[in-house]
Amino acid sequence: MRIGVWTPDKYLHSVKIYYDNIARCLSQKGVEFIPFGKNDTLPTQVDLYWDPTCTGGKNPNKRFLKRRHPLIATVHGASNFSMPHHYTYKGWKQQLKGYGINWKRKWYWRFFRNNIEGIITVSEFAKKEIVEELHLDMNKIQAIYHGLNKEIFYPISNSKRDLLLHVSVFQPVKNISTLLAAYQQLDKDSRLPLILIVPGYPDKIEIEGVTLISEALPQQEIAKYMQDAKAFILPSYRESFGLPLIEAMACGTPVITSKGSACEEIAKDDGILCDPYQSSEWRDAMKQIIDNQSLWQSLNQKSLKRAEQFSWEKCAQEHYIYFQKMIATS
Repeated sequence: MRIGVWTPDKYLHSVKIYYDNIARCLSQKGVEFIPFGKNDTLPTQVDLYWDPTCTGGKNPNKRFLKRRHPLIATVHGASNFSMPHHYTYKGWKQQLKGYGINWKRKWYWRFFRNNIEGIITVSEFAKKEIVEELHLDMNKIQAIYHGLNKEIFYPISNSKRDLLLHVSVFQPVKNISTLLAAYQQLDKDSRLPLILIVPGYPDKIEIEGVTLISEALPQQEIAKYMQDAKAFILPSYRESFGLPLIEAMACGTPVITSKGSACEEIAKDDGILCDPYQSSEWRDAMKQIIDNQSLWQSLNQKSLKRAEQFSWEKCAQEHYIYFQKMIATS
């Protein structure tokens, strides 16, 4: 199987993790990937084309409109359409820019809506939202969960478990303000330090006990923080998947995350679920994790068991089956 892959000059960090792992696993099965960028011609000696970069409901690269082989796009989510005010930054100019980008993407989907063989997305929640927001054919969309690197994310027996942790790339949708409000409601004498690893966070945080790391860290360093965390907290209003959730669970770290969206789908009952708009629920959840060791032990075991259901090998195999199906039926 030969796949022509659209390769931009710069990937989003999470998309690069996704593509690199799928390419690594499928290359071991004999799949050949032929990457091409903005200065390259569309490769012709392929079985299908794949655009793995459609974040934020972005349409596939427009050169695919002139293709002669089946096209698959990975659309990672469309929450920026359902909650645009949580995906743009401060100031009316940024707000206007965000709405303009959304309009442009919806407009370009008009050319692909009936001119694409298949779409991969990352959860059932994302599939539902893509259908609602982009009006794509549900029968063309396949939900395939992400995996995780278990050589990096795993539990260690001598972990300190002496901190609370949040990891994300900054967007207002990550709802960090609710996490900070909840943290400040905890008793200063008993709360654990809160580490925020949030590349791109635009403001200073001057709250006792909170440490902000605003630059990107290697996955190995993030794993160390997860292995030492008492809990991992992801209070997002919306997530299409939430990769750090399963990475934390693979480290045996209980997760506190949001009701609704894919956070609930991924964590299920193996974590603590809170209303993203109610800071008191997050406060109570953090307090439970800190004070109740038997609860922590139970969630620790549930987290490890849940994480076993995710792997990049499984994810890649499901991609391979879907690619084969699209080649056979097109």
